[in-house]
Amino acid sequence: MAKKPNHPKMYTPRGILKYPSLTKPDFGTREHPDPEGKFKTRFILDNEDAQKLIQAVQPHFEKAVAEAREQYAELPVAVRKKNPFNTNDFYTPIYDEETEEETGEYEFRFAKKYSGENRQTQEKWVTNPPALFDAAGQPIRGQKLKNIKIGGGSEAILSFAIRPYFVAATGTAGVSFMLDAAQIVELVEWGQRDASSYGFSAQEGFSADDVSEEAEAEEAGAAAASGVDDHDDF
Repeated sequence: MAKKPNHPKMYTPRGILKYPSLTKPDFGTREHPDPEGKFKTRFILDNEDAQKLIQAVQPHFEKAVAEAREQYAELPVAVRKKNPFNTNDFYTPIYDEETEEETGEYEFRFAKKYSGENRQTQEKWVTNPPALFDAAGQPIRGQKLKNIKIGGGSEAILSFAIRPYFVAATGTAGVSFMLDAAQIVELVEWGQRDASSYGFSAQEGFSADDVSEEAEAEEAGAAAASGVDDHDDF
C-alpha cells in the first residue's frame, strides 16, 4: 500500500483576499479553461507578515526541491538536456505600476481542487468548499454560506497544507498551498467599493448621516408611482 503523502498544515497571518472564489468553484476563462474547477484566492501580505510566512514555508520548499532533484537525476539524459532543472517561487513581490518599484507587499496563491477522477478506480469525485468562519470563529454554513458574497479586499486568515510537486516534463519543482479553511475577519462583498477606491478622501461638509431614510423611502415611492426617472435628464 502506497504511503500517504505528508502535507504539513499551517495558517497565515491576517491578509487581503484578491479575486477570491471561496464559495463557488472557478472554472477559468475561455482562453484558459479549468474544467475540473478550483476554489481559490490570491492573498496579499505586507512585508513583515509576508516574511514570517516565507520563513515558515522555506524549509518545506527546500525539502521539496531536494527530493525533486533526486527524481530529476533519474530522468533520461535527453530529457534533462532539453529541460534544465528549475524551481517556482511560492510568493511574488508586488510592484508599483507607475514607479515599477517593489511596494513591500507580497502575493501568495491558495487553491482547493473542486472535482477530479480517481486514477485507480476512474470514479469521479467532487469536494466541498473550504470551511469558512466569521471573525468570532463561528462557522458559516447552510443558507448563510449560499448568501455570503466574499469579494476582493476582504481581510482573512487562511488555513492550508503545503504540497510539494515536481513536473518531470519541464524539470520544475516547488510547493503549492492547498486551501483548507478561511476565517473572514473583515468582509467586503462583491461590487462593494469604498470612497478611496474612487480616489476620494474625507472632507468637511455634507454627511450621509444627515439624510432621513424615511424621507428617502417616501420620495422613492412617489417617483415610482409617477413614473419619474431621476436620470431622465442625462
